[in-house]
Amino acid sequence: MDQGYTSDSEDEDYIEPEPGRPKKTRRMRKSGVKTDSSLTPMSLVGKPSGSRRRAGKLALMMSMPIDVFCEIAAHLSPEDLLHMARSSKFLRDFFMSKSSKRIWRQAEEALGMPICPPDLSCPQHCHAVRSSRLEAVLRVRLCKKCHNENIERGWKIRRSLKDSKTGPGIDNDWSTIYKLLPGTGGFMESDVTNLQEASIESLCLLKFYRPTFDALLKEYLAFDRTSDERTAFVEERHKIANEIWSHSAKLDDWLRILNNRRFQDNEALKANRKKTILAKLEMLGYSEADVSTELDEQGWKWKALVEQPRELTDRTWKTLLPQLQETIRLRRGKNAQLKIENLIRARKTRLCGLARDFVKSLKDARFCVMASDFVNFPLAKRIITNNGLSVDFHPTLLDPLKEMLIALNETRVRAIENNFVSAVASTNKGSDPKIILQRATTFFTRTSGQTSSVLTTISDTIDTLHLQSSESFEDAANNHFYRYRNHSESWKPGGISLCSRLGNVTNMLIASLGIQEDVSMDHMESLGASFLCLCCAPEIRKLETWCKLVGHFFQEYDEFNSMKEAKSDRNADVKITFDHDVDVKSEKSLVICTGLKTEAVDRLGSGNLDELIKKCSCVPCTTTGYSRPIQCMHCSLLGINKFFGCREKRDTHVRARHGQSKKAGG
Repeated sequence: MDQGYTSDSEDEDYIEPEPGRPKKTRRMRKSGVKTDSSLTPMSLVGKPSGSRRRAGKLALMMSMPIDVFCEIAAHLSPEDLLHMARSSKFLRDFFMSKSSKRIWRQAEEALGMPICPPDLSCPQHCHAVRSSRLEAVLRVRLCKKCHNENIERGWKIRRSLKDSKTGPGIDNDWSTIYKLLPGTGGFMESDVTNLQEASIESLCLLKFYRPTFDALLKEYLAFDRTSDERTAFVEERHKIANEIWSHSAKLDDWLRILNNRRFQDNEALKANRKKTILAKLEMLGYSEADVSTELDEQGWKWKALVEQPRELTDRTWKTLLPQLQETIRLRRGKNAQLKIENLIRARKTRLCGLARDFVKSLKDARFCVMASDFVNFPLAKRIITNNGLSVDFHPTLLDPLKEMLIALNETRVRAIENNFVSAVASTNKGSDPKIILQRATTFFTRTSGQTSSVLTTISDTIDTLHLQSSESFEDAANNHFYRYRNHSESWKPGGISLCSRLGNVTNMLIASLGIQEDVSMDHMESLGASFLCLCCAPEIRKLETWCKLVGHFFQEYDEFNSMKEAKSDRNADVKITFDHDVDVKSEKSLVICTGLKTEAVDRLGSGNLDELIKKCSCVPCTTTGYSRPIQCMHCSLLGINKFFGCREKRDTHVRARHGQSKKAGG
């Protein structure tokens, strides 16, 4: 006989192969031993057939007596019993049999679970604990697709049956029909313990399993309306539905208590584990800073290792210690780096404070150097990063930096002047740029953003930079480095151009004041806020400097031009007027200066300034409370959002810009 076969005279399934044909392999007969699982050791029931795998630590469990196995299983939780029943076919058959009901009941009683309802088996009852409330109440397990197809709310079912043959006949029975089976997902679950007490408004919000709902509805309609059979059917179904509902409520309460107890137990285990680990680390010589988690970064595993709901064993400690020491090493490195950064920051603050005091001591000097420029000096960087210096270094270290600050400021002021001179020279060729630059009629525009432009002068630019410089040093001295702003860089070449469109306006304003055309800018600025625009209404007039006055006219011209463009683009039927046109206005009605000795000022007198400036007496202007902004409807038709603080100012704008009466302001 060939190798691979064994002789067995009693094997009737074996057939001798014919010559020339392939030999058939022998079929092994399966064991037909039948035993009583309640009396036989587990080695005789469900023994693995032909398995040559190495036996594990639980291999002896299959050979223990069945009564011993049942005694052990009785101490497991229902969830553990479910896991064990799903581990093999034999265990599934064993735990799903009626003989194992005692084991399930002991597991439920050990945890204090509610009594298993009569329509569920013990395994189904334990599975309901782990499932969703919808599955526990509706007694059905659904995938996502079947859930979307078969789960509907009560109001939707009622609407779908409204046009059917049965719809009109059950309009008054829906309160009874909804209670034939339990539903879930409404807003009354936490308030109603008895399903029969729920209102129709609450019942129509519940979710129902549509196939079961349709089957019960069909059975309900099969009875006559006044028959005793329908009454008995309704009472029986209401009783079943109410039992399921009340049991689900008890199950929810029990789960809430169980989860709360488990959470508290886990928190206690975490606290005990953390306390033990910190005590061991303290014995090894680590400080509180080494175990602090304030500066931990994402990816460091300290909390994941320490805050676990498990007891700390010696074996676990040997595994954790190297990982914890690595995190401590990273913390020490980060703390050392932060210490250096804080020291550098403190030195920078101290140095900027000394520089601020020095800048304030320079009287009549307009400083244009920012604190960010100062700390970037090579000498300042060496002082700040010097490891041998403390925070309170001697003020004499600032002496070389003072000379650098003064030299840089002079260079920057010259750059600003050269920038403006170049702008004048590019427009007025053949004239002395410095003479033109000193005139009171010379103004420039500086690009702000992508499209907008700002009216400025050389003096205004330097004053603005001086203010920004003072703010930057003040912020740096108060350790507010995050408030460093992107300050204007008007000292750099470019971005400045001579404003030629204001030439006629400034000449007319000078003529209206009755002074010489070649008056200097310094003289006009020395008059301070003494200029008053007579083109504005008395309610919005205010005293301004010469530059602010010219800027006011510049803004009025820009606003008027933008309104004309918007009217042309939108083809809007909106009237637009211009009350600041210097070509139309009389020279005597343009502007007045209270600081000059002119005929107009003499006629005005010292006590009649209040006649030209009238303060608004409306409630929003006289109180400090919040008032809703009021919009001009004429401007809104042009696509321009124009808001005012009160109605008086809005009406003044309507009269000046749109030639309307104050009642037509919208």
